[in-house]
Amino acid sequence: MHGIGGLVGNICTAFFAADYIARLDGVSVIGGGWLNHNWVQLPIQLADSFTGGCYSFVMTCAILFVMNLIPGLQLRVKEDSEILGIDDAEIGEFAYDFVEMTREVTNDVDAEGASVFSEQHSQYPVLARDKMTEPVVDYRIYGMGSTSH
Repeated sequence: MHGIGGLVGNICTAFFAADYIARLDGVSVIGGGWLNHNWVQLPIQLADSFTGGCYSFVMTCAILFVMNLIPGLQLRVKEDSEILGIDDAEIGEFAYDFVEMTREVTNDVDAEGASVFSEQHSQYPVLARDKMTEPVVDYRIYGMGSTSH
């Protein structure tokens, strides 16, 4: 955002810089931009933009390289965290509900394609379950008194 704004502003300066505005401080004297027929200002501004972009790129790469060498500041997470999902691995929540819903549907199906919560897998109906665990059955409806097995 700031880089694009700076680039556009720098190029616009080549066209719209006014020599009479810079002289208002009583010290500065510039040739202006294209509006003042100072044609050389455009290549100067382009070179400045290119140099600034290159400097920012090289310094960012250097900072990231050094950061990656410091334990605990690696640029990538572990493969397990990537597979689990960064939101779940880092903060224990999901930013979007469809991720959790997809995971629940995927984990709900066993190798044969039948739901692990179907009647063939359980003698009691499943009322609720914890995330990434086997189902929690409310045994109180069967007069057993316990809420988990």
